[in-house]
Amino acid sequence: MLTGSRHTVAMDNWSVAAVEDNNLILRFRRVSHSDSGNVLDKLRTIESKANKVSSAILTKQGRYLVKIKDKQLFKAKGFDTFCQYMNASKHVFGFGHKQAKRIMAARAVCELLSMHDVVPTSERVARPLVNRDPVHCRFIWGLVVQKSVAEGVDITCRLVEEVCAEFDAYYGIQRPRLSGAPAREDRNVFFSSTIDTWYTPAWLVDMVRILFGGCIDLDPCSDDIAQQTVKAKHFYTVQQDGLNTSNSWFGKILLNPPFTAGGSVSLQGKFVNRAVLEYTSNERVECILLILKASIGYQWIRPIWDFPFCLLHDKVGFLNPNNQTASNASNPHGSVVVFMGKTEMVSTFCSMFSVIGCVPGKTGWCASGPAVPPMHANGA
Repeated sequence: MLTGSRHTVAMDNWSVAAVEDNNLILRFRRVSHSDSGNVLDKLRTIESKANKVSSAILTKQGRYLVKIKDKQLFKAKGFDTFCQYMNASKHVFGFGHKQAKRIMAARAVCELLSMHDVVPTSERVARPLVNRDPVHCRFIWGLVVQKSVAEGVDITCRLVEEVCAEFDAYYGIQRPRLSGAPAREDRNVFFSSTIDTWYTPAWLVDMVRILFGGCIDLDPCSDDIAQQTVKAKHFYTVQQDGLNTSNSWFGKILLNPPFTAGGSVSLQGKFVNRAVLEYTSNERVECILLILKASIGYQWIRPIWDFPFCLLHDKVGFLNPNNQTASNASNPHGSVVVFMGKTEMVSTFCSMFSVIGCVPGKTGWCASGPAVPPMHANGA
């Protein structure tokens, strides 16, 4: 039995910090050199696995490197930094710190694209996609896969670079893009109920245009600046008020309503109600695609659950009032894209938008489509 006043006791290979009236008042821990030995064993096990894994298995190779770096296992061999460790371990991995960084970055790209049937198989193929906006990354990779199939060519670094260059040139994206968190004022403006002018990015409008067969007939929430991208045949400005019943809705409609409140009801809710009414009762309306804030739990959003919808994987970088691209990190809200249209168009919607988001019940929607009003049935 341990007795005595406050003192330190050594007992075999255990250390008791202090004892007072037979009660331990501090934790005791095992004194052993096996801890560092265990870390070294873990490091050697990972090194062995990394050495044996094929470079084609990019995610595994990157995962091993990330584990060594994040858990600082390299310190078990006496190295102060991951950089020093990698440069001294070229005989183990076959490459140094510079390539290790590239492989870890490529692994992150592969995980981002994991919902695809095809993913990059080498660091070089993934390299052009590193540090890109996640939404852009998925969109570009979808184009790469489509081009590979259409042209009957392998997916190479050159092919990915070509598609990236075309994408950047078309959308005016300057590379390399600046990194780092946006300024606080940029984030706060998305929370403001007084700011309602945020423009849909061109890449998303292009997806809608492709879905619509090349033409957008009506944009009920728009202005002259937005139409430089949307290019709808007709549009209503805030002054004209797309909710006004005197302004008719017709054809193929793109709708991205403002986040602000209109009285006691969200303007998005008002436009959702108008869209459901128009699609279910107006034979002149062929289809409607809505881009909304994913306000799960709010009453106004409930009507959309009766239609096919896509919850986007990443936050959308809308364009700010000065028509400058906003980082997706600046937008605190998730987005949902809703489609009201014929069954044959629903199948295309599910196929296209599942590349950038989740379409719950995709198989069921493609088979049956939403509840179709009589005027839209049988291709009428």
